This record gives sequence, structure tokens and C-alpha cells, in this order.
Amino acid sequence: MLLSALACAAIAFSLAVRAQAQTESVLYSFSGAADGALPNGGLISDAAGNLYGTAFSGGDLSVCGGGGCGVVYKLSSSSSGWTETVLHTFSGGDGANPSAGLIFDAKGNLYGTTSAGGRFSCQGDGCGVIFQLSPTSSGWKEKVLYNFGGTSDGSAPTFPLTFDAAGNLYGVAQSGGNTTNCSGFSYGCGVAFKLWHESSGWSFQALYVFSDADSSGPASGFLLDARGNLFGTGTYASGVVYELSPTASKTWKDIVIYYFTEPIGYSPQGLVFDAEGNLYGPTVYGGTGGGIIDCEDKQPGCGTVFKLSRGSGGWTESALHEFTGADASPLGSLVFDAAGNLYGTDSVEVFELSRGSNGGWTKTALHTFAGAGDGKDPRGSLLLDKADDIFGVTLAGGFSGAGTVFEIAP
Repeated sequence: MLLSALACAAIAFSLAVRAQAQTESVLYSFSGAADGALPNGGLISDAAGNLYGTAFSGGDLSVCGGGGCGVVYKLSSSSSGWTETVLHTFSGGDGANPSAGLIFDAKGNLYGTTSAGGRFSCQGDGCGVIFQLSPTSSGWKEKVLYNFGGTSDGSAPTFPLTFDAAGNLYGVAQSGGNTTNCSGFSYGCGVAFKLWHESSGWSFQALYVFSDADSSGPASGFLLDARGNLFGTGTYASGVVYELSPTASKTWKDIVIYYFTEPIGYSPQGLVFDAEGNLYGPTVYGGTGGGIIDCEDKQPGCGTVFKLSRGSGGWTESALHEFTGADASPLGSLVFDAAGNLYGTDSVEVFELSRGSNGGWTKTALHTFAGAGDGKDPRGSLLLDKADDIFGVTLAGGFSGAGTVFEIAP
């Protein structure tokens, strides 16, 4: 299965050159009712420029304890502004509390995960599902592709899925799996999984069960390289970057390629490749910027943006930026533009990291959120389009305090 024009358009959104002056505007402010609340995952776009995302709660307020189980939504632009359409409202049995963004397949179907809900119970909640949304003449139809059971297959899939060129889906469940060799996670260290489509439907395989011996506590979805290896981050100790590789015996091998230590950084998030195959990402804590009092969560060091370079002797880490407290705790993944600049979010702002002629990196705050109507607590990965616009979500803020979708335009 090859990526369609829809998927290619989503990729093209990350290949734009930024200008220097920016203006932020709120495209949509969630009410917390039927339209959803607390958008937590990143956005994707189709070829027409429509935006798609998930909201963690809201929707049908009669389920999930009265807060709603969340929605999948679409934002469409017209001369009068942006309009939200709810594509699916979760009810619990079909999934609840989507935490990650979506991906397209070649036919324009959407795929995602919910961190709870489904057929099986985990700690009084559902264990989560993998779902597909397909456009029909009467609207979008949801199909649950897999219900997690909370045992060897994992539970709580809270990160985005990844397609390979053949149309197979890869992802991670944050808990479940190994409960005996997993000191920091009483409900299991997490599971890497694969879904593939056959004539009879979708099949599920647990590729690897994490433990304290390797990459327990997944902290990101997968990044797939050209050889079919999967890269991700885990929370074991101060955090790790790991590679999962298929073997000749059709099993998968976990290799930790980097262990984080203070003050270099700890609690790494999502990863991104550059053209040379180097890895980049943020850490929520660590670094030498700020002190315990300065950092929002009272941790030593307010976070970093790091680079991992592959050499003959392994991978070498370097810190591109160390956050100071006013800009603490970067979350989600970074995104490159065509000029090689990096974009991301921390607890209060959208930022750009640009490389100087001397090889150093300079951080620029593109927008600092003021809360209330402007939005608060940006989350998820950013989306860059070919017109140099940046799109993203805030978990809170907006007119009802239930989150926003924003745009930063040059």
C-alpha cells in the first residue's frame, strides 16, 4: 500500500520555509460539549487543507463519567472562517479518550488509538483500542480493529501509529505486557505491536514486550527508517532512545542506542530524523538551564532539545538548547522545515530552533500563549504547511477553557 495524495499532502506540510514575522490566531475554541474537549494529539491535513485531530474528552456527556469519551474532528476553512465537524463520538465500548493524532491510508481512511475504552477492563477502565474511520456517503463510519486486553498484548495505546510502505501499522502500548520484571510500572512495561490487513480482516502481533532490562515505559510512537527498523523513546531510568530491528528468525531485537543522564536531560519525547539519519527530540527535564525552583514541575533542569548522531562507535548526543524555566518542559515531537530549522512546543510557547553559521542553534519564541481565549498548554506535534503556516493545539484555554486549535502565520 503506497501513500496517497492525502498522506503526501500531510508530509508536504512539514516541508516549508519559515519567515520571520508571525501572527497567532485561534481557528477553533472547543466548548467541552458535543464538539469535544482537551485536544491532546497533533494535527494532520488532507490535500484540500482540511485539518483532522482528536479530543480526549467531550462528545456524549452521558458516558465516561459525565465528561464524554472524546471525539475525532475535522476543521474546514471557508471565507467566513473555520468550521468544526465531529466525524466520530466515542461511547466507551468503541474506545475512549484518544490521546494521539491520526494518520491516513492510501484510500483516505483515518487510523488512530484510544488510551481507554474497548471490550476489556484494565484497572476499572477499558484497555484501549485501535480504530479506523472510513468516509461513506452518509458520513464517517468507525470500525474497531483491535481491542487491547491488558495482558501480553498491552494496554493504553497513547501514541500515534506508523505505516510502513506495505500498509502495515506499528505502534506501542504504554502499559501491559511484562509485570514481573518491571519495577517502575505495576501494570506492565508496555508492548510494541504490529497490525496487518488480510482478506479476513486485520491481524495483531505483539512484536516486543518491554522490561526493565531494555526500554520500559514507552514515551513516544515509532519512527520508521528505510530498512524497517523502529525507533522510539522510553522512560526507563532517566530515559532511553531505542531501536527495534527485525531478525532472521522473525523476532524483534531491542537495542538501547542511548541512555540519558543528568544534566544532559531526561524523560525524552518523540523523535524525528534529518536527511543524514541523525535523530532529534526534546527531553521534558534535565539540562543546566534553570534550577529546581525555576522549572514548572520542580525538577532539576527545565528540559533540552537534543541531537543523536550516528558514528562508527555508536550514537553521540549533543544538546542544541537548554530550557531555563520561563520556557520549561518541551513536549511532543519536533518538526523540520525545508531550511533545516526545527519547531516545537514547550509549556508556554511555540518555538523555532535555527542553525547558525558556526554550527550553534538559536531559539526564537514564535508565540507565547496568554491563556484564556488565546489558548494554554500547547500539546502534540506541530504541522507546517507549504504557505509557511504552523498549526497546532492547546490542551486548555480558549473561550471555554476546553482547548483550541491555533495557527501561526508569517
